[in-house]
Amino acid sequence: MKRLIIAGFPCPKDAWEKLFPSIEGIEQMILPFYDVISQTDNAYYFFDLVDPVKKAIESYKPDLIVMHDFGVILGILAILKIKKINNEFNPKVVIFNGAFRGFNVLKATHPIRIQFMSYDSFQKEVLEQGGEVDPRFKEKFSTVKHVYRQVIVGSLLSLMSSIFKKKPTKKIDLGSEVLILASKNDPYIPFCCLQNIENDFNNTSLKRIDYGHFPYSGNIEEIKKQLLDFQLSSIHNSSTPRSNN
Repeated sequence: MKRLIIAGFPCPKDAWEKLFPSIEGIEQMILPFYDVISQTDNAYYFFDLVDPVKKAIESYKPDLIVMHDFGVILGILAILKIKKINNEFNPKVVIFNGAFRGFNVLKATHPIRIQFMSYDSFQKEVLEQGGEVDPRFKEKFSTVKHVYRQVIVGSLLSLMSSIFKKKPTKKIDLGSEVLILASKNDPYIPFCCLQNIENDFNNTSLKRIDYGHFPYSGNIEEIKKQLLDFQLSSIHNSSTPRSNN
């Protein structure tokens, strides 16, 4: 079993290793968000960030992909790009709190707030929320702010277009099972974003475990149990019953 973790902002690699340490029988690779930015020629353009994620997936060929925060949208877009070329690539997917559709910066205001924050004040807030900060982000903080400015623009444009467009009815297929481990007490990502993923994608199952925003600051044993059960489960059909716990 090969597992790839696509981490979000601003977590360092070792924070995820606390939650998912290396164990016999599972080969693991962790892709921090800092590395994604650093490997992108034009890190100021959000969708260019998909390319290093896509390359990591193609090179590593994981059986299971774990995504969190920015890693959710980047990971999903990378898989969809790969499946256009290789439809036989069907890794299982685990999604922690992140967004693909319906993120509203008028309600989840941290992309706006970060524009006025110093690095020190930002770091203090993350630590207070139970997260950890990759210290390398200090030199990339202005780049991160620019990425969030694109999130702001994208969110506002999406809100405007949703007035005139119906929500999507055709489900997105990643090719395999998708487990969503959603936290309802996240101060940054609204729970509805996880429900949107549950509704927009095929073969999804949503489980609620309140871990705030950072999974490694929550109930680690329960998260590990859910992941282990998911790794060991077999696919019976393409319409796995959903549950909202």
